[in-house]
Amino acid sequence: MSYKHFFAFLLILGLGSFGAPAWGQILEDPVSAGAEGEQWRRPSAMDNGFSVPDSMGMEQKDRPSDSLKVFIPTIKDYVFWQINAPKQVMDTALSIQSYYKQNIYNRDLFGYQVGSNLGLALNPLVYDIDQPNQGILPAGKRHLYIRPEDVEYFNVKTPTTHFSFENGLKEGQFLQTLFTHSINANLNYALQFNSLNSKGVFQRQSTDDKNFRVSVNYNTPNHRYQLYTNVMTQKIQSEENGGITPESLVAFKDNDDLFRSRERMSPNLFYSTSRFRSKSFYLNQTYGLFKHRNAQDSTQYIFPIKLKHVLKLESQEYAFKEEQPEEYYKDFALVNANEKDFLDKKKFDILKNYLGAQYQWSERLWIDAGAVFKNQSLKFDHPNGLTDEKYTNNQFGIEGLLKFELSERLKLNGNAEFLQGTSWGTVYNLDANLKFEPLKNYAVVAGARIGSRNPSFNLLANQSFYKKLNFDHFGFSNENYQSIYGKLIFAPLDLEVSAQVSNILNFTYLDQDLNVAQSGNALNYFSVNAKKHQKFGKFHIDAQAQYQMLTANEDKLPLPKILARAAFYYQNDIFQKNAQVMVGTSAYYYSKFKSRAFFPILNEWQLQNREDIGNYPYVDVFANLKVRQMRIYLRGENISSFVLPGKYLYTPKQPAKDFKIQIGINWFLFS
Repeated sequence: MSYKHFFAFLLILGLGSFGAPAWGQILEDPVSAGAEGEQWRRPSAMDNGFSVPDSMGMEQKDRPSDSLKVFIPTIKDYVFWQINAPKQVMDTALSIQSYYKQNIYNRDLFGYQVGSNLGLALNPLVYDIDQPNQGILPAGKRHLYIRPEDVEYFNVKTPTTHFSFENGLKEGQFLQTLFTHSINANLNYALQFNSLNSKGVFQRQSTDDKNFRVSVNYNTPNHRYQLYTNVMTQKIQSEENGGITPESLVAFKDNDDLFRSRERMSPNLFYSTSRFRSKSFYLNQTYGLFKHRNAQDSTQYIFPIKLKHVLKLESQEYAFKEEQPEEYYKDFALVNANEKDFLDKKKFDILKNYLGAQYQWSERLWIDAGAVFKNQSLKFDHPNGLTDEKYTNNQFGIEGLLKFELSERLKLNGNAEFLQGTSWGTVYNLDANLKFEPLKNYAVVAGARIGSRNPSFNLLANQSFYKKLNFDHFGFSNENYQSIYGKLIFAPLDLEVSAQVSNILNFTYLDQDLNVAQSGNALNYFSVNAKKHQKFGKFHIDAQAQYQMLTANEDKLPLPKILARAAFYYQNDIFQKNAQVMVGTSAYYYSKFKSRAFFPILNEWQLQNREDIGNYPYVDVFANLKVRQMRIYLRGENISSFVLPGKYLYTPKQPAKDFKIQIGINWFLFS
């Protein structure tokens, strides 16, 4: 075998610079590997989110003519998947979806407002009911975090290297790398390293994020025993400037020539840094019983019943540090007037052990159910006596998953979880949906979700050197939610329409006075979303719009009522079909609303009623090129800032990104 890809991976890793892999086309039913957490999943960097055939294909090497047949792998021989998700090919196609996902988050950012530097917290413009409780992970670090359940596994015919690059702001870069190798048909390992370093154009907003993970998947030749395991370490760190001062914000809005250099604008904080770290180990294994001949292929055997075991260990840490007291927080009384170590640090450990069984008699029926034990522990590094030093909770319960294909046109999916806690109450989730295809390529999806979950532990307990930020809210009620949702899919028309109605009781939030509170009445949320793609020869229009509203308690979760995005572009093959080009423009808009502000100490979103953001069109131009398995993305971001200066805000205290030339590269190397 050739080791050039492994050396390329080591070189890229040495350069240093973060995300989780954008890659694929769906190949088959989900991997029979787990019942946990199916409804919420971090996107993979290898999934472009849209099944577009790659017109370039695999690189063909010249070989001498002889009487022997030479096996030349195709793109379908390079497969990846996540636990309990469909297998997909590594898609190298150039599409508008891959363009939208070419960013450090490896996701389409419709529904978010990005900051003025890479790696800043995403300001959510829609409500995502699917977000699970992730321990003490704060909202400001959530979108760069990778769950152990979301790590990718691979099966490749030849050693494969992938990397994705984005230039940073002022200084730095983002780089994600992958090297994977299937030692044989039954054993594969993968090394992935993500890194982000970006200084930013404003003072005190540099980011430094790292993620390294190793995954292994193995099965015996007859697939009686299967194993998926990964180890991962990640750090998400940033300087915190608390936005810019009111005087600097006025200068920004007035487009003051003296402040064209954003470094001249004064931040609110000068000495603050926040950091989230996590280390984890994940193991998922099954053992088949009662060998049975496959009805579709008499030469193969299946194991309709499999014993299954899942073990997850994770240790999280969140810290906020001031090198010296911030003038901006001078009204915050200190716990100790002689305090010299201005550091808040808390840790959260979780152990999950699952033992159950899978039943899969045919491709049409899959049942997965078992017993779960969880141990959770929250503790503080600098106990001050204002709250308990340590909190623990044990949970016992069941998890289950059902996939039933009643016919080729009617499919039922469901998952359930019920856990009884010794200290923090009962949590449960039930999610079921039905997909019906009355006609080929036309589908209706309808589903319902009901559950009860703990609020974020970052908002339930805290110890700080500031008196007002010490709290214990473990007496709070669980957040209870009910939701019904549906989707209409018109594949021949490239049209999708979806809607959701949700009810959230005991919604937990940070109010204007920095008090953690729960809504006395339920939040009633409604949204409808439409996506349409239209082609006119080599020209394309891609559009998406969403209308949403809260019919009750709108002040507890302020959101824009209208979001819209459209792209107009030209795409064609060039150089005798040896390359492909995409040139166009896109615009992103959302209506004006009183966005929440970002509170750096807790890294959470805080209510405010003084400043609006929105009602501004973010217009970009782009020129993208694909040569073999390399995609190059060139974007001129926010060109509308030349026409409407000072009108674009990321939060009420922070401007969004100015005009910038952004370069992205996404490259696969197959031997």
